[in-house]
Amino acid sequence: MVAGTAPPPLAPAGASAQHTFGVRALLTRAAHEVRPELDDVDLLVDVAPPRLRTVGDPECLHRAVAELIERAAQRSPRWGVVTLAARAVPTGVRLEVVDQGPGDCGAGLVIAPRIVGRHGGALRTERARPRGCRVVVELPAA
Repeated sequence: MVAGTAPPPLAPAGASAQHTFGVRALLTRAAHEVRPELDDVDLLVDVAPPRLRTVGDPECLHRAVAELIERAAQRSPRWGVVTLAARAVPTGVRLEVVDQGPGDCGAGLVIAPRIVGRHGGALRTERARPRGCRVVVELPAA
């Protein structure tokens, strides 16, 4: 999303298509599409296991991940790295977006918390160590 533009509308509850899909594809696509807007910030995608899957509306979750990447890049210093990580956990899938900024985590998130909530998930922010912000998204199992 370009600064100064309105966020795209969310689909009404129940109108989204639920699918099982690959998490690596979701993160890689969002990173690729947001990449032109990221000045002097590198992106690292780390998914384990490589064929990790989740369930939901991939288009809506793509918008949520894109917003998280954009905010992390805005907080990051020039030549910083934003890491997109995904892991299998007993309850489903944990996504993490970690930046190297000053640690002001929650500011500016509008779309992602709503989308994650509609998918039965949870989103929280915390300080990363030694510096930066970590946004953690927990999604249900596929």
